[in-house]
Amino acid sequence: MAGREFERIWIAYGRYGNKQASRRAFEAILNPDVDHIVSRAAAWAASAKPGQRRMPLEKWLAAEKYDEADRSVKARAARARNAADDEDDEEEVDVRKKHVPDHFAIAEAARRVRQSAIEYDVPHGVPVTIIDSAVVARDGDRWLELQTDRGGVAVLLEGHSASLQEAGQEHFGRLCDACRVNEVNDSSDLHGRSFMIVRGTFAELPEEQAA
Repeated sequence: MAGREFERIWIAYGRYGNKQASRRAFEAILNPDVDHIVSRAAAWAASAKPGQRRMPLEKWLAAEKYDEADRSVKARAARARNAADDEDDEEEVDVRKKHVPDHFAIAEAARRVRQSAIEYDVPHGVPVTIIDSAVVARDGDRWLELQTDRGGVAVLLEGHSASLQEAGQEHFGRLCDACRVNEVNDSSDLHGRSFMIVRGTFAELPEEQAA
């Protein structure tokens, strides 16, 4: 699974850099949002001029450049077209920024919290069945670890961070709904139940597959 996800990033970045070092840099990322990294890698590759030397993928990943602002050609061209108008409005925009919350930053922070409260190594959008489970302690937090017929999944149950714990409980609620279990007294109550991972969380099987 991790190998396929890395290949997506390697290809999106234009196969630029040391492949083995890049693979190690990717594996060092905790709970990577692969779709986001692939999108950013493609944008960085597209923004480079022909023949231009750019940062090798292994350094790009290690420096977390995928979390920087959009560098796509489209975005850059739009900024250039609007540069003159922006100069006139700069002072007004600066004043407005002091009073208007950055909704994108808020949404991105919430997305990161949700992503940090779940881990999975199963294919997206494919039915998986729980075959084993355990509640384990990690650095003072409690996680529910599930072994499925297609890989592992883990969700945070209790965390030192209130926002993380809230996100974990939301994932856990979706797990129960997906497995059609009203109450879980022990993790073994989930054994034999099936679900899918869709958009970074648990989802029910389609009716024709659940029947």
